[in-house]
Amino acid sequence: MAGRMNKGKFILTVIGMTLIAQVVHSAGAFLEMGFYRDPQYFPVWSKLMMPGAGPPPPSFYYYSLGLGLMEWGFFLAVFRIIRGGIPSPPGAAKGLFYGVIVFLVGNLGQSLGLGLLVNLPYSLLTLWTLEGLLITLLNGALAGKTES
Repeated sequence: MAGRMNKGKFILTVIGMTLIAQVVHSAGAFLEMGFYRDPQYFPVWSKLMMPGAGPPPPSFYYYSLGLGLMEWGFFLAVFRIIRGGIPSPPGAAKGLFYGVIVFLVGNLGQSLGLGLLVNLPYSLLTLWTLEGLLITLLNGALAGKTES
């Protein structure tokens, strides 16, 4: 298979994607802190994230990083499988196009449906949606840059 990525490069790329997502989510959490501190929403947050008052425990971050590694591993693996069918020149542009596709198919629909299921302000859901867009675009560009 042409353009095959070695395992080390794949793992490093997935780690990079996980770190990008973690940084964006952390920045978002600072912007959204009012929602997390509002007692009206305490019942919404999982006990893993908010077992009590204050910031999440370290275990929450370990779970987040573990799940992130899995998520971005799947993201990169699927990109490697379908990249030939993405109508864009090779490189970051192809990855950005892929990021848009993943956002539209996965994140956007999930975000819209979440508003129907969970009693959270639409402003918070909108911020989460924008975080998802930024992360899929950045990680898509990274996937595209590593394809060669």
